[in-house]
Amino acid sequence: MKKMASTSAKNNFGEILTTSQREPVVIEKNGKNVSVVISFEEFKNYQETVISDRYWGEKAEKATKMIGKAKSEKFYKEFGK
Repeated sequence: MKKMASTSAKNNFGEILTTSQREPVVIEKNGKNVSVVISFEEFKNYQETVISDRYWGEKAEKATKMIGKAKSEKFYKEFGK
């Protein structure tokens, strides 16, 4: 992962765009990480993962409420083997 100061990032924006196609670029301001530039493909993958995780998490939560915590935990232990 490449790091770049914000001033350098401003002056070399094209380089950031090119580099971000291969690896994330961290932008620092006053010595602190403030932003990350990633490729659009990486962003899409991130979104799909977050949406999928959120969807299945909500389904699991609803199922737990429907059958109760004890039955849900028992099922999870049996299913997880």
